[in-house]
Amino acid sequence: MMVAAHVEDLVAARGCGLRTAYVHRPAEYGPVRQPPTTDPDADLTVASLTDLATALDA
Repeated sequence: MMVAAHVEDLVAARGCGLRTAYVHRPAEYGPVRQPPTTDPDADLTVASLTDLATALDA
C-alpha cells in the first residue's frame, strides 16, 4: 500500500497495482492554498497516520 498526501503520487502507485491511502494534510500549503480533502479513488482516506493504523486495525 502506498500512503501519501499527494494525489499524483497515489495515481502513480495505483498505476503500478498498489492499493492506496490518502492522508489529508490541511495545513500543508499554508493558510492560503488548501490541498484536496480526499482522493476519490483511494482505498482509504484518513486525517492522520494514527487514523490509518486504526482503519487498518493495526
